[in-house]
Amino acid sequence: MFSSTANRAKRFAAGVTPGRTIAALLIAIFFGCEEAPAAPSVANTTARPIFWQVDAPGVAGQTNAARLYLLGSIHVGPKGGWQLPASIIERFEASEALIVEVDMSDRSAAESHENLVLAHGLLPAGESIKNHVSEATYAALTSYADKRGRSLANLNPSQAWMIATLLLTAELERLGYPSEAGVDLDMIARAREDQSVVGLETMEEQLSMLSSMSKENQELMLKDMLLQIDEIETYFEELKEAWRTGDEARLEAVLFDELERTPKLAPFYEHAIYGRNETMCKSFREHLAKGGTRFGVVGTYHITGERGIPACLKRHGYTVKRLLDTPASR
Repeated sequence: MFSSTANRAKRFAAGVTPGRTIAALLIAIFFGCEEAPAAPSVANTTARPIFWQVDAPGVAGQTNAARLYLLGSIHVGPKGGWQLPASIIERFEASEALIVEVDMSDRSAAESHENLVLAHGLLPAGESIKNHVSEATYAALTSYADKRGRSLANLNPSQAWMIATLLLTAELERLGYPSEAGVDLDMIARAREDQSVVGLETMEEQLSMLSSMSKENQELMLKDMLLQIDEIETYFEELKEAWRTGDEARLEAVLFDELERTPKLAPFYEHAIYGRNETMCKSFREHLAKGGTRFGVVGTYHITGERGIPACLKRHGYTVKRLLDTPASR
């Protein structure tokens, strides 16, 4: 786990968001960089993640029954991808449509990805991050660039949230977990020609969510990532194992305990997670109203806890049950 409470108190200025929160959030809304990944260090690529079945009210005996399978994902994976249980793949293949956070099978959307990142992630022309953060934060960024052999000149034109994201991306890829090996893209690649792929959000909406954060919060995000960067491997291992083994209690602890310890994070969670959960829940209800069987894949952040999507659907009268509820071997 990350630094002890005593050490954290010494290392962080008042109000700095915890690194475990930042890392988990960025993994949950991940998009990758173009660097080649290192050889995977993971020993076990089998996964038995949290997997839900959602049925519309009165589904029994109906010819146009509405059913949703909902799989929790981390948006990165080992180079060869995750090995999911055959029962998950079978249910996916029997579904009429795949619903994901962002439909990257849309060629026009994929091609505009880079332009959107530039539009939302760069500072105005001629400006440098050096003039948008404190001297201490910029010194930490300079030290990181020197240590990792990265070009500081390439980072300078970016907004603080963008740099934090790039740092995490690079660290996970260095560990052998590229974003192109995530569950979402794997399921999109598996989709049949007659299986529609639907996005709950657009890439622009996800990027706008990050770029709309205040300058102060963006710096806190970057500062904390820099302070915790050497511990990312330890934290990611805990998050990955909780997801891979389907350990819901452990996963909730990793993802949400920090909010209980740091109430000032509440607006951050509302903006980046809970508000989106409500919007996604509404979209899933609209899809279920059409009847048929659909398969959804969203970040694990969105399918756990009392304010997760399954809980939201249950409150709206849907029958929700967990499948594969026996955790995988560790």
